[in-house]
Amino acid sequence: MSRSLKALEEINKAEEDMRQTIASGDFYKVDKAYKHILNNSIDIDAKLLHEAEETHLKLERELDIRTFIKSVDHNESYKTIKKAV
Repeated sequence: MSRSLKALEEINKAEEDMRQTIASGDFYKVDKAYKHILNNSIDIDAKLLHEAEETHLKLERELDIRTFIKSVDHNESYKTIKKAV
């Protein structure tokens, strides 16, 4: 597959940004880079895209769990926590 130099530079930049954001482990950074790739239809490496999808999902679930734990953190009633789970 032949690509223009500009397209190749954009792909390389997107791949490098994605690798760095995955390594950071920050959901918001991964989310921003992942959505940028999807919205602009950038054709990055398939393995990297798969890893980005998995990391995005994993970090999203972790964020949901942390948010839930914080929401019940100040609850003094065990029954309320048990009902929520």
